[in-house]
Amino acid sequence: MREFMSRIVFVRHARPRIVEGVPSAEWELDAEGRRAAELLAERLRVYTFPEAVCSPEPKALATAQPIARKFGIPVVIDEGLSEHQRRTVDIVSREIAERRIAALFDNPGDVVFGEESADACFARFSCAIKSRLPSEKDLLFVTHGTVLTIFLSRVCGFEPMPFWHKLGLPSAVVLKGREVEVLNP
Repeated sequence: MREFMSRIVFVRHARPRIVEGVPSAEWELDAEGRRAAELLAERLRVYTFPEAVCSPEPKALATAQPIARKFGIPVVIDEGLSEHQRRTVDIVSREIAERRIAALFDNPGDVVFGEESADACFARFSCAIKSRLPSEKDLLFVTHGTVLTIFLSRVCGFEPMPFWHKLGLPSAVVLKGREVEVLNP
């Protein structure tokens, strides 16, 4: 992928309220997550975004809305920004979840966790990003940690697991060329 002309800001959603028996794709933000999304919106005030392109998942949408309000811009839903597909995965311990995420990163062509391979996830996400390039304006994409890690680790050439560990709930990841900066509020 060629280097980007504009600054691209990827936002990982804020902390959700975990609900047993409900797929993570349907989780909403908890109270702390809503406050953190507001704080992140303030931290992003140095950018100029024409729109907030957002995953359709409720936790991403609830993270995008305060940012969009702060900038007076619309939220545009893009299915391509959804998280790695894992609707059939039950809630597990952090340790087990991390092992499954690592297996996903280590076996990109195989469906080893959830219903989608890392390769398929990358292809879907890349199409969503490329559809808005090139751009002379800063771009904002509100998305999820695993899909974002798959994308950026491939585009920028770094190891995925250490990056995935760096991401907070929420985080902003600024991409300028191939330089990556992680901002946690």
